[in-house]
Amino acid sequence: MTRFDFSEDLQPIELVYNDDLFLVAAEAPADTIADLAGLMEASSDADKVNSLKDFMLQVLLPEYRAKFEERLKDPAKPIGFKALMKTFETLVEHYTKGMGAEEDARPTPAVSSSPTGPTNTGPSSTQSSVSVVEPIPAVSP
Repeated sequence: MTRFDFSEDLQPIELVYNDDLFLVAAEAPADTIADLAGLMEASSDADKVNSLKDFMLQVLLPEYRAKFEERLKDPAKPIGFKALMKTFETLVEHYTKGMGAEEDARPTPAVSSSPTGPTNTGPSSTQSSVSVVEPIPAVSP
């Protein structure tokens, strides 16, 4: 009997906003990726923000969704629009890596690699960056 196994490592991805941890799916459901077209077609900024939120709620593990929605509205400890956009861009890039036309899979335009002003040597105190921390594999006893 021939068998094709398409199993993938489904260890969730950790997202950290200040001191809160959220887990998202290791792989986005195919329909979620297909729904990205709706984000591209959104006509108003409100529609775009709602599409970003819908995307996040589809990839967040169920037990983290309510807390995430709370943080989107919490003025004392918000997940702001910049962080939401950075999260979205990072996850879309991760989820679509290896799909072929990677540049076409990104819904936002790439930033030009040629500097037009002074060269930036790293994040300033007003900029944030995304850190990718690879998990340490478990050691079998």
